[in-house]
Amino acid sequence: MTVFFYFFLSHMLGDYVFQTSFIARNKNKNIYVLILHILIIYACMYIVILPKGLTNNCLLILLSVMHFFIDIIKFKYGKKDFFKGADYYLFDQLIHLLTLLIVSHFFVGQEMYLSYDLVLKSSVGLFNAFTIGILSGYIFNDMTKYKKDYFGYLIRFSIPFLPNLWFLLLSVPVYVYFILRFMDTQKSKQNHEKLFSLSLSYIITIIILEVA
Repeated sequence: MTVFFYFFLSHMLGDYVFQTSFIARNKNKNIYVLILHILIIYACMYIVILPKGLTNNCLLILLSVMHFFIDIIKFKYGKKDFFKGADYYLFDQLIHLLTLLIVSHFFVGQEMYLSYDLVLKSSVGLFNAFTIGILSGYIFNDMTKYKKDYFGYLIRFSIPFLPNLWFLLLSVPVYVYFILRFMDTQKSKQNHEKLFSLSLSYIITIIILEVA
């Protein structure tokens, strides 16, 4: 499970942090943009893991190829309604996570230059910031009007880095205040979305940090 979070962090970096708006808009329409996206995924894995040995290098290439074939499904059928909603988004992320679990199982142990604690907290923070934010957008909004919520990203990303459970609990009213303070309180639907994202981020953080 330890190695999995190195792969997971790589996935979050390549699929979210370094996926520009241009790539997100065009990877399902232009095969060359999709290939660029896969190359970025591979580069993120290589930089985070720095694989040693033939087996580990081949596993990174294999995972990149698997990512390509997962994304090519939406490339071919993206105009169908199923591929535009939350059901497909969840399905897509679950398939990606499954491939990460499978490949990490066969990874040959090696010394990592990034500490496990940093990788674990960073991957959970990025999951909170991006994945939960987008999922909430699907649930509460029309995703064609989705806007990046940088303040929300920062708040949710920081949750796993709070020093201990007491700080985590004490941060709840503080974070809720800041989220509501910097939002248009007349937009109740938006408030519900942000608070849902924040609540789910706390739950995910506590569960993963306790288990991992």
